[in-house]
Amino acid sequence: MPPLKGDPDLQKLEEEAEAEVAELEAGDQKVKEALDTLIEAHHQYADHVTKGSGLEPGNQDTEASFGTAAPMPQSLVSLLDPAQGEPSDYPVLVSTPDTTSLWLKPGVERTLTITARPGNAWPALATIAHALDSKVPELHVGEERSDSALTLRLRFDPPDDFDEDEYPVRTTLRVFARFNGFKEPRELAVVLTMKPPKEPEEPVLFDEPTFIKVSSRQPVRLWTGGVDTHVRIRWNGKDDLALAPSPKWTFRATCITPSRTGLPTTFSQPNKGRFSLLISLASDAQVGEQLRFEIVATGPGGKTLTTAFDAVVAERTERPKPEPRLINGKVPAGTSRRPPYDLKYVERANWDNGTCFGGEDWTAEDAGAYQEPTETQPLTLLINKDMAALEAFRNHLVARKLSENEIQTRLLKYTSHVAYHLYQMYQYAQKFAGQVSIPGQEDDAQERAPSPAEQRSEIHRVSMTLLNLMQVSR
Repeated sequence: MPPLKGDPDLQKLEEEAEAEVAELEAGDQKVKEALDTLIEAHHQYADHVTKGSGLEPGNQDTEASFGTAAPMPQSLVSLLDPAQGEPSDYPVLVSTPDTTSLWLKPGVERTLTITARPGNAWPALATIAHALDSKVPELHVGEERSDSALTLRLRFDPPDDFDEDEYPVRTTLRVFARFNGFKEPRELAVVLTMKPPKEPEEPVLFDEPTFIKVSSRQPVRLWTGGVDTHVRIRWNGKDDLALAPSPKWTFRATCITPSRTGLPTTFSQPNKGRFSLLISLASDAQVGEQLRFEIVATGPGGKTLTTAFDAVVAERTERPKPEPRLINGKVPAGTSRRPPYDLKYVERANWDNGTCFGGEDWTAEDAGAYQEPTETQPLTLLINKDMAALEAFRNHLVARKLSENEIQTRLLKYTSHVAYHLYQMYQYAQKFAGQVSIPGQEDDAQERAPSPAEQRSEIHRVSMTLLNLMQVSR
C-alpha cells in the first residue's frame, strides 16, 4: 500500500530530496531552450482542443482555447508596483497602449498589442493565450500573431434590445505566457469597462451671468517644483462674453493670504461655461502652507460676481516604477501544453545524495532521473554529467580534434534529448498516478507503472543509443 500524501514520513523524505536537488548545478539556458523546442514540437502532433496551428489570426473563444477545467493556482510574474508580491526577473508582458484599464464603446473596435520587455525575449516565447475573468457573450476577442507581438482586437457588440441598466459591463482580460527557460508564467491584466459614451448635457448659459464657482475639490493642492496648478472654474455666462478682442467680462484672481499676495495667475478661455485658473507658486513656498484665493468676474456697468477657495501647498510624490513581481494567481487549464520543469546537473560529488530513481544513490552507469513535482518544486529533470559513457564520449570528441563549438553542440544535443526522454517518462508514469497494485493480482498483459529499476534501465538504454549514434556520426 503506498504511503498517504499527508504522511509525515513521506513529507520529510520529500523535503530532504528537495534540499538535495536545490544544491545541484542548474541546467544552462541553451539546453532548456532545446528541450522546450522538443516538447513543443511533440505537442504539435498531439490532440488539440481547437483545429489549426494556433498561430493564424481569428476569433478565439476562451473555452475553446482553455477548455472548461477550473483555473489552477500558481505563482505568476507580472509588472507591478514594488509594494506588491515578491521580487522577480524579466521578461514580463507589456501592452500598447500601456494601460491597466480600457474603455470599450459599443460597436467600436479597439486593439491591444502585447509584447515582451525586454523585446529580445519574444523569440523565447513558448506559449501565449488570453482569458476573461467573467465571460461576456457580447465581447469578441480576435487575435493576430507576429514574430514580435500578439495583437488582440476587442469589440463589444450588444444587441439592439440590450438593457441600459446593465451598463457598465466589466471584466478583466488576462494574457498568460510562458518563456522557455523560465518556470513561472507571465501575466498581463487589463480591466475592461464596456459602456456607451454619455454626452454631457449642454449647460444653460446667459447673456447676464449670475454665478461663478470653483469646481475643483478643496483645499486645492498647489504643487511645488515649478509646475503650474490648474483650478477648474464654472460660470453660467456665454463663452463670447469673455472672449477677446473686446470681452464684456474679465476675470481676476488674487491670493488674499497676506504673506503670499502677488502670486501670478492667468485664466484660460471659457468653453461651454468651463475654464481654468492657472497658479504659479513662489520658489520659497513651503509644503503644508495654507493659502486663500478670491476670484472676481467684472462685467458691464461694474457688475461683479465673486467666489473664493482654499488651497494648500503640496509636494507631488513620484510613483515608483513598476517592476517584475512574483504574485499568487490562477492560470487557466491549457495555458501551456507542457508543465513547468527545472533542469539540474548531477556530478560525481553528488552521487550519494539519493536523488536517483527510487531514492537510490547514483552510479557511473546512470544517465539521468527525475524528481516528481511537489507543492513547492516543479518537475525536476536530473542529468548525470559524470556518467562513464558520457565522459568517454567527451574524450572521443576531443581526440578527434573537433572545435569547442562543435563539441558543445553535440553535448547539447545529447543532454536535451536525454532530458526530453525523462520528461516523456514522467508523462507516461502519470497515467498510473494513484494506481494501487495488489500482490498476487497483477496482470502481466495490463499496462502498469514502471518500477524505479525499469526506469533506471530505460534511461540508460536511451542514453547509450544516443551516444553510440553520435559517436559514429560525422
